[in-house]
Amino acid sequence: MDRKQSVLIADADEDTRGLYGVALRLAGFDVMEAADGRSALTRALVDAPSLVLTELALPFIDGYALCEILRRDAATHAVAILAVTTETRLTQLARIRAGRQWPRRRLEATPSTGSRYRA
Repeated sequence: MDRKQSVLIADADEDTRGLYGVALRLAGFDVMEAADGRSALTRALVDAPSLVLTELALPFIDGYALCEILRRDAATHAVAILAVTTETRLTQLARIRAGRQWPRRRLEATPSTGSRYRA
């Protein structure tokens, strides 16, 4: 039996986490939630999600640092990351653009397993 794909949603806003969570559960994913970067890091290290969907502006550990830590850790370096933000300040956007160095993965759907991530 194939393991169900899991997504960790990291966002300080409960309504945003709920919105993403509903959509992802309807799409067949197992969903975990974290309200801050520190909790997200702990969940990612313990539960090894298929995807981390993170807001970049998180309390305690921001989304940028979260992504960097996940990429450096042997247990999570291959986890797909989707970073989102509502930030519009130029300095923040420059940090986002600089993040293009992170490995990207493409999401592809297969009939038998739902969504799969591959490099």
